[in-house]
This record gives sequence, C-alpha cells and structure tokens, in this order.
Amino acid sequence: MKLIKVAIVDDDPLQLNLLNNMITIAGDKIGYSIQSTLFESGEAFLFALEDLPDLNIVFLDIQMKDINGMEVARKIRENNQELTLVFITAFVEYALDGYSVNALDYILKPISQEKINSILNRYIDQTPTESTYILVDYQQTQLKLNLDDLLYLEAAKHQTIINLEQESLRVNLPFSHIATLVDERFIRTHRSYMVNLSHITQLSKQSVRLTNNETIPISKRLSKVVQASFVNYYRKEVFYE
Repeated sequence: MKLIKVAIVDDDPLQLNLLNNMITIAGDKIGYSIQSTLFESGEAFLFALEDLPDLNIVFLDIQMKDINGMEVARKIRENNQELTLVFITAFVEYALDGYSVNALDYILKPISQEKINSILNRYIDQTPTESTYILVDYQQTQLKLNLDDLLYLEAAKHQTIINLEQESLRVNLPFSHIATLVDERFIRTHRSYMVNLSHITQLSKQSVRLTNNETIPISKRLSKVVQASFVNYYRKEVFYE
C-alpha cells in the first residue's frame, strides 16, 4: 500500500483528532496508508519541519493563536515551493488568500468527509507517478532511490535489503515498513521477498527470474496471486502506456 505523509496543524485538539480520523478514512477509500503528525501550534510545526523532509501534505488551520496558518504557509514557501498546502477555515473570505501561497484547496468548517476525500483524490491526480522515489537512511546519509531501479526487497530480521541492478543496500528499517513506501508495481512473492513486476523476465509457479538473472522464490500460498498480478500489470502496460 502506498503511503502519504501528512502534517495537521490546529490549536483545537478536538478538531485536530477529527481531521486526522477523516484523512485516515479518505486514505483507506483510495488504497493509501496515511501517516499523520499532529501539531497544536504553528510554532511547533515550523520547529519540526526540518525533520520531516518527505512530508507530502500540510493541513493548516488559518485561525490560530500566536502565528496563524497563513503566516506558517508563507514561512514554508520561503524554502519549499513543492509541499502541498491545504487550509482549514470557518470564513470563506480567507480562502482567497490561499492563492498567494499556491495552496491546493481549502476546507470550510464544519469539515465534511466528502471534502477530505475530494482533496486527497486531487492530490493523487496532480502528483506525478512516472518516476516515484523513496527516501531511506543508509550509513549516516539519506538516499533518494528511484523505484524504477529497485529489483526486489528482502527481509533480514529487523532490517531490509534493497536490491538494485548493481548493488544491494542493507537499511535499518523493517521489511514491513519499507513495503508501505513502494507502489503497486511491487508484489509479495514470499513472506521475505517483495518483487518489482517491471523487472520480472520469467515466471513459474515456484519462482520468478529478474532482469539481473536472479531467481526469487514464490510461496505456494502466494503463487496464484503473483501470476494474476503479473498478467494484470502487463495488460495495463499494453493498453494504458
């Protein structure tokens, strides 16, 4: 399942939790896992922003004490033009200010589930998918890996081995977590392996062969699922590319 990383900034704890629940529900509807970080002030969010390099969307309440949501948005835009911003407001006139910071949309209170669903769908529609990347920590540096280059993932106790064409990277992240970062091209062939469908060159009931000539096992339980996924993937490639 793909992952969307969200920050929600609102000084009302009830509103904060309500919005968090709605975003999670909206993610489930479109097949995305939502990872939310909640902030009760704009100051707290700006202080933490440096530690959230792969954040996708920020939901900002405009009417907050001290620093308001629009001020937070302007500070974000000083260094980041790409981060998706969504405003929350009780007053429609504030929504017009969103154009100055290139906000995706605004949510007028009271918040509706339909509006949250619509915003996530718009975000997905406007996000390029041709080359998708993941960020991983490796040997005290952060690597940006193109999913096109990943052949397969392999579980190694509490770590994951990311296998590329020319090298393998052992990262200190559990297999279950890495599995949430990749897209629908990656399928589970075995409890310890997840394979990129675009790199499969040969398929049998027991294994797949990849573009680097490695052979990855398929468990008996997953054999039919793997075969169906392989056929559907290439059918989609033929008709929709």
